[in-house]
Amino acid sequence: EEFKSMVECIRDLEQALGKNNERFISQGELINREALAKSLIINRNLEIGKTITSNMIEVKSPGKGLQPNRKKELVGTKAKRLMNAGDFFYPSDLQSDQIQARPYRFKRKWGLPVRYHDFKDLLNKSNPDLLEIHLSYKDLDQNVSKYFEDEYDLDLIVHSPELFEKDHILDLCSIDQNYRQISIQKMQRVINVTRELKKYFLRATCPLIVTNIGGFSSSAPLPPFERKKLYKILLNSFAQLDSSGIEIIPQTMPPFPWHMGGQQFHNLFIEPAEIVEFCESENFRICFDVSHSKLACNNL
Repeated sequence: EEFKSMVECIRDLEQALGKNNERFISQGELINREALAKSLIINRNLEIGKTITSNMIEVKSPGKGLQPNRKKELVGTKAKRLMNAGDFFYPSDLQSDQIQARPYRFKRKWGLPVRYHDFKDLLNKSNPDLLEIHLSYKDLDQNVSKYFEDEYDLDLIVHSPELFEKDHILDLCSIDQNYRQISIQKMQRVINVTRELKKYFLRATCPLIVTNIGGFSSSAPLPPFERKKLYKILLNSFAQLDSSGIEIIPQTMPPFPWHMGGQQFHNLFIEPAEIVEFCESENFRICFDVSHSKLACNNL
C-alpha cells in the first residue's frame, strides 16, 4: 500500500510539473479566456499607416483579441489595416508581414465560414464559391431578410448549432427519449432556417447542413456494441426529420469534447472503419473535419 501510494504521488507530481515542451492553450482555456478576459480595442476610426497612440486604446470584454498586457507593444506602431471604432486589436497587428485577402483560384470549390453579421464584409475581400454560415441558436429566431436583401451567385452550407437555449446540447443519439425528441425539434428548426436561406443562394440546389450529431458520454468512451446502438438511434432521429431538399452531413469528431465547462467523450464518427461502414450502408456523406480527426488520430 505504501509503495502504491508513493507511485500515485509521483505520477501526480509529474503531472503538476508538466513537460519541457512548448505549452499550448487548451480549448477549455481559450473558451474561459474569451468569456472572462478582456481585450484591447480602438475607440475611433483609424486609417492604414496612422500611428496608434495610448489614448486610442481601451480595454473591454470579451477576451478574443490582443491581451491588455501587450498594450506597450502596440502603442507607437502604425495601423496595418483600416480600423473602425470598437474593432479589436489582434496579435497580427503587431506583426510586420500582413497577409491581405485577394481573389483566389483553386481546382475545387472553396468557401468561407461566416456569421450573419460579417458575411458581407468577407465577401468583399475575396471570391469564394460558397459560404458556410455558422448559426448560433439565437440566429434561429432572427428574421433572415434582416441580413439578406440580395441574391448571391454562390452555393450554401449551414453549420448547425451544437448548443441551444436552456443549455441543451444537441444529441440525436440520446437514449433518453424525451431529450432526443427535443434535439430533433431543434434540428428541424435548423432545417427550416436553411430553407429560408436557400432562396438567397442561386447555386444552392440542395444545401448541406453540417452537424455534430451527439452520442457523447460523460465518464468513459463507449464499447463498440454500444456505439452500434447509437448509430441506429441516429438513423431513427433522421427518419423523423422533414429534410426534403436538404442534405444533413454528420461531422467527424474529436475524442474529448468540452461541454458545459467539462471534458466528455465523443463516441461516433471517430473510428475510420465505423465511419466508412455507416456511410456505405446508409448512403450518407460526412463532413471530414481535419482538425477534429487529427485529434482523434492522436488518441487512436
